[in-house]
Amino acid sequence: MLYGIGSNTSGQLSFDSKKLEKTEKPILMMKNVSKIFSGNYSNHVFLLNSNQELFGCGYNYSSQLGLGESRKEPKIKELTKIQNIPKWQNN
Repeated sequence: MLYGIGSNTSGQLSFDSKKLEKTEKPILMMKNVSKIFSGNYSNHVFLLNSNQELFGCGYNYSSQLGLGESRKEPKIKELTKIQNIPKWQNN
């Protein structure tokens, strides 16, 4: 289970509401999430699962999410246009 708290003005928490969330709320039930990355100023979020599939949501007005169009993405979406992600290791 993944939880979110704080600003959701760009949809980066994947909630329906754009208000400030002052308590943690469940975002999604997603299996095998191995990495979570926050973008610049935390306006977009990326999730990588153990199958090296990339997901993201939030601010995308400069195409940060690689969706092919510039707009907010308020729901977590698989980013299929980004491929060949190298396997990252913790050092």
